Amino acid sequence: MSYRLVALLVIGLLSTILPGARADEVRPAAVALPTEPDPDDSQDLLFLASDRPVFIRLHLRVDGQSFRAAWRDFAAKMFREIDFNDDGLLAGDEWVGIPSPDMLVDGNPRGARGGGGEIIDQAPRDGLITLDEFTDYLTTVGSRPLSLQAVGAGERPGGGFVAPGGGIHVSSQLFERLDTDGDTRLSPDEFNAAPRVLARIDFDDDGTFSRLELLPGIYGGASFTPLAEQRIVRPAQFVDLGPGEPAEAIARRLLDHYDRPPLLADGNPAAAIGNDRLSRDEVHFSEELFAKLDLNGDGELEFNEIPHVARYPVPAIEWTIRIGRRGPSEAAVEIVSLDPALPVDVRPTGDGQVTFLIAATQLELSAEFSSASPRLREFYSQQFKAVDGDNNKYLDKAETQRNFFFNQIFVSMDEDGDGKLFESEMVRYIGRREAAAGSRSVMSVADGGRNLFEILDTNRDGRLGKRELLAAAKRLDVWDANKDGRLSEGEVPAHFRLSFGPAQPNLPGLQFVVNQRIPAPGGVQRGASDGPAWFQRMDKNHDGDISRREFLGTRESFDKLDVNRDGAIDAAEAGAP
Repeated sequence: MSYRLVALLVIGLLSTILPGARADEVRPAAVALPTEPDPDDSQDLLFLASDRPVFIRLHLRVDGQSFRAAWRDFAAKMFREIDFNDDGLLAGDEWVGIPSPDMLVDGNPRGARGGGGEIIDQAPRDGLITLDEFTDYLTTVGSRPLSLQAVGAGERPGGGFVAPGGGIHVSSQLFERLDTDGDTRLSPDEFNAAPRVLARIDFDDDGTFSRLELLPGIYGGASFTPLAEQRIVRPAQFVDLGPGEPAEAIARRLLDHYDRPPLLADGNPAAAIGNDRLSRDEVHFSEELFAKLDLNGDGELEFNEIPHVARYPVPAIEWTIRIGRRGPSEAAVEIVSLDPALPVDVRPTGDGQVTFLIAATQLELSAEFSSASPRLREFYSQQFKAVDGDNNKYLDKAETQRNFFFNQIFVSMDEDGDGKLFESEMVRYIGRREAAAGSRSVMSVADGGRNLFEILDTNRDGRLGKRELLAAAKRLDVWDANKDGRLSEGEVPAHFRLSFGPAQPNLPGLQFVVNQRIPAPGGVQRGASDGPAWFQRMDKNHDGDISRREFLGTRESFDKLDVNRDGAIDAAEAGAP
């Protein structure tokens, strides 16, 4: 059965299978059918939900092509630069002159020799390195087409911004303020009254409510992680099933998450830890998949049997993510197929984002972040001029020692080793790192915990607007696990934000450049193209709506534009004839 047919069947069934999800909500009306997925752009993942692992197949497109194609093109370009005689093989001086791994990851094929030929020359070990051996080596030293990276809930993907702790406190404070009747549950009426109830803490009088206004003592500042202290952390909830993931790591992640000790008759655990095996009740794999994995047929999956799960990925969720350029009818996030047996609620949240609610966990998908490279070049150009005190158009070692950014990488930037760093050398150095980073993609996973603020802040600007608060009443049925018509704190779903975009160049100062794009802790600015120019000027708080007090015209004009009568004018209404 083709992907197109599967998609048609799924979309046709959504309105009856998924509570609250309609086909026209899940997919933009302009897109008649999903694009036929390219096998080369697929990546299989396991999402470790609270009660079961969920197979996900991700199709990632970058500027209209497979995410792997851009990476392969860059790897081939580096290979050709090392292959001086252009014979398609690295041998002799080429073989021993391969740069160190960190140089290759940063896109510098002419960097310091690392003597890594004997490590790369594997299949076969014949003193010759092929392009395939070279690209295989790159994946082992950190240059992978797609990386999974965990970031803090208030951190920009690829960027060093770290919001101070307190997310759970913000959630509790928000819950307590909205719970006006004190019954520890939030009703639709309380969500509808939220804009009026929170108005008393709107200290900047902008019509929105930020973390800072909810907890000024905690969110009164932000910190930065120095480049040397940053490291890539794998997200605990997602397992990469690609060929580069060690089999032992797959087994251990699943055992750590689902292996539980058996229970006694009184309901207490029979042991302190599990038995290092997985039963079908623990892992909830289908009967067919479990039988394939259970090689010895003993009814349990042992450590050496579990990794074979990567051989039989049957995706329960399949989606396409497009970052960069895309066609006029192509959505940033597109659902390809959903397993009807999977208990899931799917809803769009605006700005091309889609949320999935699975087993009391909310996954929010967006192709939201872009490269910081243009701003990074501008930043370094400004720093160069500031450091060049004698205005002789180059920097010497003494000048750069007084600058935090240049002091760390002066020797690497000075490509001819003459002790003088010219701006042209700096630009070439930055360009190499930009190209290397731009060839790689990142799936960034931010764990927001069970945080009411995070699930309400659908446009990710770090503030709650009137429209977001009122929309919560309509989503209450999705979060209300016991179906009593109200939301308790225990029913607030765990929240994960999945963002896709290019890797960022590993340069000092990156964290400052990325942070300049953040209007509030954890937020992102809306695009300058949202609505006509007059709308953008009136939207003083940049929440994507114009309230009555922001609107500079008459009440009659406001009411005429406010077509849906929700007390605010959005970009679509502003652009309507």
